[in-house]
Amino acid sequence: MKPLEKFFTEDPKWHEKIGAIHALLERVKISEEQSGDVLHLRKLNRILSVHASTAIEGNQLTLGQVTDVINGKPVWGPPKDIKEVQNAWHAYNEIPGYTPWSVDDLLRAHAHLTDTLIGESGRFRSGGVAVVGSDGTLLHRGALSARDLVAQPGLGEASEAHPLIKSSAVQYGLEDIHPFRDRNGRIGRCGKR
Repeated sequence: MKPLEKFFTEDPKWHEKIGAIHALLERVKISEEQSGDVLHLRKLNRILSVHASTAIEGNQLTLGQVTDVINGKPVWGPPKDIKEVQNAWHAYNEIPGYTPWSVDDLLRAHAHLTDTLIGESGRFRSGGVAVVGSDGTLLHRGALSARDLVAQPGLGEASEAHPLIKSSAVQYGLEDIHPFRDRNGRIGRCGKR
């Protein structure tokens, strides 16, 4: 595989779209500054992100329950779902301490997300992986390693590609190669935060 061909092909429209995203983010920043309640808005945004990221993977807790778990209140629900929310909250709060291109930090983030939930928490999968359809048909088999993914030319720190593009390519790449036994989607979404 040639570097990054599998993950993205540069498009001249990106610069325009990235500019539009930056403009929206500036509007959000200004709105936050004017609200006087910036910390509450940021916490609410993070709670919504944790709820969405865990719900997409089958977590049954409601937004209200997720909020209560995060606020330390008792919640009636599946213990695994409660632990997933606690782990996600912890991982999201650790994001400022992660180095984006560090494989060790990728493993640390995975450990935070999966603590006590899977046997290979914070470690790359020890065996092969395949994604199969409901009828048993092979849909995909992960091949490239995560270390190879982040070391590809054009993706690392030295790359001239916009960070939004690089992070999107890495998220797609992580989904494609499935470097972990479980929680590949969540680790990708955590990285987008």
